[in-house]
Amino acid sequence: MAHGRPSKHEIALIIINMMLLVIGLALIIVGGLVVRDVSSINKDHVRLVLDSITYAIIVLLLLIPQITVVSLWNKIETELQDKMIEALEKSYKDDTILDSNPLSKSWNFIFMTQNCCGVTGVQSTTNDFDKTSWCTTSGSCQATSSQIPKGCCINITESTYNAAPSDCHASVNPGTYHSKGCYGVIKGGMLSLTPSITGVIVTATLLQIVAGTFALWYSYQSKNV
Repeated sequence: MAHGRPSKHEIALIIINMMLLVIGLALIIVGGLVVRDVSSINKDHVRLVLDSITYAIIVLLLLIPQITVVSLWNKIETELQDKMIEALEKSYKDDTILDSNPLSKSWNFIFMTQNCCGVTGVQSTTNDFDKTSWCTTSGSCQATSSQIPKGCCINITESTYNAAPSDCHASVNPGTYHSKGCYGVIKGGMLSLTPSITGVIVTATLLQIVAGTFALWYSYQSKNV
């Protein structure tokens, strides 16, 4: 089963974390260079070294949980997607939005309103619905008159649900149905609701980078006084 690549947010966080790690290590190195010449040590140099080491330690401590979250995110995302597929397989029993199984009805409305189909997406007649009771026990899929729910078809509404074209739900012809998986669509919608939080995190991280860069510059200047 194919899972999505890391998102732009995850890639950006990894890059920023690595930049912070480099800054922290650079501060430690600069601190060592400052005290290399014992004869030139004074109180300002000692304070600068201690400040540099303290900053580096703080950055490294902050990186530990951030890197852990990034490294575990793909695993967590995969497990969530797998749980969603499991839920679909266990609860999807009927391709109708009237007088049907409540959970099946909910899935059908999700497909129809979110412009998605299945969990991971549909590319052919082999898809996420194959192990549902709709396809294995009873239903239009099991009867081979449908391969995907009518709600997956493009431009289908409540009033036109039962009139969905067979080219879509029976033949699964490209361009007649929503090929995107509902997991990715729902995840994207949730991320779009938190731009301000993402902005705060990115801004705070950039400030750390600026502070680290300034500390390096100040260390260099002080060393050459």
